[in-house]
Amino acid sequence: DEYTGAQATYSPDATSTTVTGLKNGTEYEFAVAANASGEVGPQGLATAAPFKPIQPPPPGTENCTLSAGYWSTHSEYAPSLYDETWAMLTNGADTPFFLSGQSYYEVINADPEGNAYYILAQQYIAAELNFLRGADLAAVQAEFDAATALFGQYTPDEAAALEGQARQGWIDLASILNDYNNGYFGPGDCTE
Repeated sequence: DEYTGAQATYSPDATSTTVTGLKNGTEYEFAVAANASGEVGPQGLATAAPFKPIQPPPPGTENCTLSAGYWSTHSEYAPSLYDETWAMLTNGADTPFFLSGQSYYEVINADPEGNAYYILAQQYIAAELNFLRGADLAAVQAEFDAATALFGQYTPDEAAALEGQARQGWIDLASILNDYNNGYFGPGDCTE
C-alpha cells in the first residue's frame, strides 16, 4: 500500500505534526524540507511505523463474544484501542471480503441501507472474529457455514436485489448470528 498524503505548510515554530489514516505496523517514509524566502532547501527523510495501543482481552474472557459494534470500532483504523484479533485475518482489516470488492473493515462499517448482504456480513464478521479470539462457534456453526456459502455466491448488488423469502433467509441468518455475538446464547457476552 502506498500512502500519498498532502503537502502541508507549518509555521516556523512548529516542531511536530500528526498524520492520520495510516495502518498499524506499516512503515512510512516522510520527506521534510525547509522553505525560506521561496527557496526549498534539501529534503530530510524520516521513517515511522505507527502503533496503536492494543486492548488485551480481560482475563478469563477468551470463550465469549463481542458485538459487531465492538469489532467495527477496534480495528487498526478505528477510534478505539486496537484488538489484535483483527491481525489473525490474512491481511488484517484490509482482507478482501468474499465477492464484495471491499475489505472486512469497509464491510463491517458500511451502512446496510436495508441490503441483506451487509446486514448478514456485519454479523458474520463479528462471529468470525469472535471465533478467532477463542469463542466456541458450535452454537451457530450451521448458520455460519450457510452464510459462508452465500458470500461465495453473491455480491452486495445481487443480494440487494433479493426479495421475499430469499431475502428473509439472509435476515434470519443475521438475526441468529447477532444473538450469538451479543451473548444471548452460545458462550456468552464478554462484558457480562
